[in-house]
Formats: sequence, structure tokens, C-alpha cells
Amino acid sequence: MLKVAEVSTLTVESIRGLLDTLYTRIPLKLWMVTTVNGDDWTIVYAHNRGYDADEGTVLSWRESFCCRMIKGEGPQFATHVDQCAAYINAPIGQKMPIKAYVGVPLFDDNEQLIGTLCGIDPEPDVTGIRSGEALVRQTAALVGRLISMEMQISNQRNLAGKWSDAAHRDVLTGLLNRRGWDQVIAQTIAQKNHEIHGVIICDLDCLKEINDRDGHPAGDLLIQRIASALTVSMRGQDVVARLGGDEFGILLRCDDQSMVNAVRNRIECELAESGIAASSGIATVPPEPTLAAAFLAADTMMMAQKAAKKTIQ
Repeated sequence: MLKVAEVSTLTVESIRGLLDTLYTRIPLKLWMVTTVNGDDWTIVYAHNRGYDADEGTVLSWRESFCCRMIKGEGPQFATHVDQCAAYINAPIGQKMPIKAYVGVPLFDDNEQLIGTLCGIDPEPDVTGIRSGEALVRQTAALVGRLISMEMQISNQRNLAGKWSDAAHRDVLTGLLNRRGWDQVIAQTIAQKNHEIHGVIICDLDCLKEINDRDGHPAGDLLIQRIASALTVSMRGQDVVARLGGDEFGILLRCDDQSMVNAVRNRIECELAESGIAASSGIATVPPEPTLAAAFLAADTMMMAQKAAKKTIQ
């Protein structure tokens, strides 16, 4: 669940800027980003030019147009709400005058519903609803990504907070350190469940060269950058730790082994977009018999990838 108070200033400004742009192209009186938690439908960001609905307002999800839209009962783009059977009798329409509606779902990286990006207006046939459909969908995808990133960062902070003493936390990155990682591994083994567990080991390719050429502050900055890139690539149940130096470990709880490859691919894309050169290795239990064996297999794969890169160079 998104914790609004923990969202970075840059993300807040980005989302509000996107809503401003939507209003410029499609001047609906209220554009809003919402989250869903049970029946709580909360407005977290809004561009409001005429409705009695502020950021922080909690409405009923089951009474909303968006709830019906998600179920496929009503269209995402409705220039005349009165012509849509699914929306005519929706309780929210009795509380707020709505004649035009736009609604698009917001998903996290695992395709789980976060909330919606939606706009409403007391008048029908607002200019730009149809011609701006592509912009709305692109904006929704970007907002979903921004919110998902903030949720992952918050999850990792909460995880590190469980072992908040210095003995379990890496000072430079704020992630769990090797001792914290070992604690998580021990707890996972003790649970003795039947989940598939994946291990990803990731190591920077050129930290020594950067330290020698640009100094250790530059190397520390690179370590912080890869920590951030790894964190935003994770799901809520995953664990990221700095194991030492420029080596990072990731523990995944998975439904199937293919999910480990999907997460690794997402990590590689995030690192490439951030301009960070790193090598990685993966392994799962099963087929590896233990997490210790999986760690060794993933580390061996990572070292082989690193050696292959040096050979090519």
C-alpha cells in the first residue's frame, strides 16, 4: 500500500505535473490519482477545478465508476455518462455531478491493481476526451510505475527497519548488510515452507577502476546508485542486501522458477537505463537443494559472467 507521507518530493512533483498536463489537453474539472484498499478509494493526488474533493478524501470503491470500469461493466472513456447503463445508477453519481468520465487502472510491476487515474466533469462531451486517449494511457502507465517504485522503496525501508540497529544495516545504502541478510536466510530456512526461492547475486563491474581514477567518493556514489536501481526493481516480498564491497544479494519468493528470470531481466533493464555496468547470477531452490547451494551457484554464475566480459574486452 502506498504511504503518501513517504513519497519523495520529486515523485510528488512529477505526478502533479502529469495531472496538470492532462488538464491542459483534456480540461475535466477533476483529475485524480487514487489508491484502492478494500472499499477505501482514496484520492492521493488531484488537479481540482470545481469539485468538493481534496487530496486525502476517502470514498467508497464499490460505489465508484472506476470499480465498474475495472470489472469491465463500463467504458474507460465516457463522453456522456447518462448514456452508460453501468454508470447511471452508480451511487457516486448521486453524490457528485458527473456527466463526463475517464478512468484507467494503475498497476504495479506485478500487474496488481494499485488504484486508478481518472477524471470527471459536471458537463458532458468535454473537449479532448477521445483524441487524448493515448495520452491518458501513457500517463497512467508512468504514474503506475512511479507509485510502484515508491512502494518498493518503502517496503525495503520497512524491512531494514526490522533490524534497525547498526549491526544489521549498511550505512552507505540503508539496505540490510551481510549480517541482516544472514538473519533473513536463517528465518526463511526455519519456516520450512514449500515456496520456490530464488537467489540473485549482483556485482559492479568497474568499482576499483572508478575508485582509482575518480576517488572513493565517486565509488560510494556508484554503490548508492546500484542499490537504488536494485531496490526499485524488486517486489514487496523480495529482500535486497549489500553483502559487502560492491556485491549485492537478492532473495525472492516465487510461484515458479520463470519469475526469477523475469526479475533478473527487470534488474538488467533498470541497470542499463541507469548506465550501471554490473554482472549477475541466479539460482533457485529447487533444483538446488538448499539456499546455501543456491547462493554458491548464483555467485559462480556471476563470476563467470564477469570473467567473460573481461575476455571480450
